[in-house]
Amino acid sequence: MEEKTTLFAYVYWSIQQDIVAGVLPHGSALPSLRQLAARYHVGMRTARDVMAALREDGYIETHERRRATVRYGDGASDEAAQAAAALLARRATIEQSLDTMALVMPAAFAACAAGRLRGGRGSFRLDGGGRRTSADDLGTSSMVLHEVLEAAGNATLSACYARLERAAVLPQVRGFAHPHEEARRAGRGLYAGAVAALSAGDEELTRTRFEALYADAVERAARYFDAVAAAFPEIETLPPAFEWNAKAGRVYAHAEVARDLVASIATGALAPGSFLPSIDELSARYAVSPITVRRALGMLRDLGVAETINGRGTRVASSTLRFEGGAGGENAFRAGIEVFLDALELLVEVLPLAARQAFGALAAAPEAGDAAGRAGGDGEDWSLPGDLMRALAAAQPLQPFRVILEELEELLHWGYVFLLARPGSDARRQLMACARRAAHALADGDERAYADALAAYYRTMLVEIRGYLAQTGISA
Repeated sequence: MEEKTTLFAYVYWSIQQDIVAGVLPHGSALPSLRQLAARYHVGMRTARDVMAALREDGYIETHERRRATVRYGDGASDEAAQAAAALLARRATIEQSLDTMALVMPAAFAACAAGRLRGGRGSFRLDGGGRRTSADDLGTSSMVLHEVLEAAGNATLSACYARLERAAVLPQVRGFAHPHEEARRAGRGLYAGAVAALSAGDEELTRTRFEALYADAVERAARYFDAVAAAFPEIETLPPAFEWNAKAGRVYAHAEVARDLVASIATGALAPGSFLPSIDELSARYAVSPITVRRALGMLRDLGVAETINGRGTRVASSTLRFEGGAGGENAFRAGIEVFLDALELLVEVLPLAARQAFGALAAAPEAGDAAGRAGGDGEDWSLPGDLMRALAAAQPLQPFRVILEELEELLHWGYVFLLARPGSDARRQLMACARRAAHALADGDERAYADALAAYYRTMLVEIRGYLAQTGISA
């Protein structure tokens, strides 16, 4: 949502949790205001307000001409015990975040090497003989990997990686060798090899070497946890609690409401001729102001799917979308399309991984038979693909990966805009055929066919929508 309070709370909560958990220990320096604004996709004023609130609440100290430092934890009688408590309490979150990085990021960097993302191939350069390619741990390699993802042009992937990286940070416990330091001393050359393959544009070698790099990081973290847990057996580990808001700072509130209403029109939940709920009802449903709802309804009118009847309200005018009026050129619309394309690109890369992780549990769930029954029906059931995606996310054994898939699925609602724009097109028929094949493969227990069909659904949508945007002159 675009309201300042929402962005403020998100940034404040993220930094506060890192401080309390020991990710940012007592005395450590926080990023600069400019770095915070860039990391969380917020304005300088929001970053400044967050820092002021953290100072007033006793978490940080601010200094003139120097970066703020963490005040929380000062006066603790046993620094090692405090650090161990912060580490072990978050063990499940850290380990599952590392496991998710080990699952997702090799495929993501392989896509960068192949030039499949919007930034294309050759838009980044890596110093083949410099300090950056000689470091053998994920901590010191962070900067260059962020630059690679930024050059790849997918802001959602960059934000996802940054959130996983923050969740997987291992606080230092005095008296125990930190995994990053161990990796530096071992000098196995894993990072240098992975970067060399990426720089050369070798997709498969990039995937293989990043898999080795992350497997080493997971193994070293496990040994570190076991050693600390043996010394502090009384500390309880909490359930995994990874959180990520993929929309924060990138999606306007009224565009988000409009997107959700368009999805309801596309799936038939709101039929042509039916009236939308009142402004007050929509305001309460989406927890936004009436002004935000009015802007969302104006966007629907510009898209040609709704009309306002004086004294009666707003009704669905058509299930066919047009790009007239101001919607196609509005910043909020363009931002929404950009986020949608980012999510679609990322989903195409990770879907095979998601299917491999959870297909057994998913195929045994009641949703499998239900999906197959719906796939055999007449007409276009556009709620089927979303239901298949949500079921796949819910079946994931890694909680962070489940959150990522749920966030990506929610960002895909803008796809319904383009389905409305192309009634009766070959692409619509191809998409529905892919969704039906995925549902039948799920019911038959055919993992490969299921993954291929679901990936083909989103790949076809990506190709079709890119072409349609070029044809209509809408850039994102």
